[in-house]
Amino acid sequence: MTSTTQLTAPRLEELAPHVVTRVKAGELSRAQWLLIATGVVILAAAWATGGERFYFSYLAGYVGVLGISLGGLFFVMLQHVVRAGWSVSLRRLAENVAATLPFQLLLFLPIVVGFGHPLFAHWADPAHVDPNDTVLLGKQGYLNPTFFFVRVAACFLVWIALAWLFRSASLRQDESGDPAISLRLSRLAAPGLLLFALTVTF
Repeated sequence: MTSTTQLTAPRLEELAPHVVTRVKAGELSRAQWLLIATGVVILAAAWATGGERFYFSYLAGYVGVLGISLGGLFFVMLQHVVRAGWSVSLRRLAENVAATLPFQLLLFLPIVVGFGHPLFAHWADPAHVDPNDTVLLGKQGYLNPTFFFVRVAACFLVWIALAWLFRSASLRQDESGDPAISLRLSRLAAPGLLLFALTVTF
């Protein structure tokens, strides 16, 4: 005799059929696009009026927000590698936070546009490098625009791939309830953490 266990969570309508949700289908999507449009307008206004200080402020804010997304990715992989059971209810939140990394790549564009700004010129533009600064001259193989953008592309490729891999597998597990997916993700989390550590460092 075989028994099957339902591993997927029941829908809200099944648990509480008398509860009526206040948010209608599509409302959150409209709010999301409204917030994105508002952010673009504010960003454009800051760029137009911020002058020389805009890129300093944008870089500080960007790195802070990117750190939150990367923290979500790190949390997800860490929970898989240690096979923590307590974090299952929180893991989807961290997966969703990590899933914003493609948008972080899009938000990197102002840094690309402003790369000629004096904020970066002390190492990105050879004309600004003091010929007596032997330390900075010795780092030119690493601190140059071409290799900088190669590193950016490689890092985002790794981060976005890891975020997509763990979140998509988690969503598939919600549908199938297959415990083998958790085992597979726990095996992938260790090399994923190694790649994460290398990319964040470089």
